[in-house]
Amino acid sequence: MPFDFHFSKYHYEDYQRTPLAYLKAMHGTDPDLAAHLTILQAAGQVLLGPAITTVFGPVPATAYWDSIKSDIANVETAIVQLPMYTVLNLCRVRAYQQDQLIISKQAGGEWGLQQLPTQWHPLIRQALAAYAGQQDEQVIRWSRPNLVAFARIMLAELGLKSE
Repeated sequence: MPFDFHFSKYHYEDYQRTPLAYLKAMHGTDPDLAAHLTILQAAGQVLLGPAITTVFGPVPATAYWDSIKSDIANVETAIVQLPMYTVLNLCRVRAYQQDQLIISKQAGGEWGLQQLPTQWHPLIRQALAAYAGQQDEQVIRWSRPNLVAFARIMLAELGLKSE
């Protein structure tokens, strides 16, 4: 989907380093946009102005599914580089596939603790603690084999191919 400007907490350091370069670069297309708009419509709250549904049109379920699938396309590499984000995102994608839930990363992890095998609970708890700021993601001792195994099993459960 095309966009005019994109900003998130994830990009904040880039913006602080070179604000003008960041502002120039942050336009184009984004496969995640369908997911962002779907989540906005499912859980967004208006602070001021018209209702969300009057500003943004509906996003087809297939566009949302394609968007969240693209976010986990290279998950076996991503889970080692960004374990907290990827573990919670895999839970969130699985929750959508299994229960048609449109939920946050945190809620995805909480769903995973309820729905996924207990062998994955310590990994999910680590990710939730990092997400909540209770532990520094860079300090957590992530088990690379465990992360990759989780990614592969989740991909298989989702019916997607591993990289």
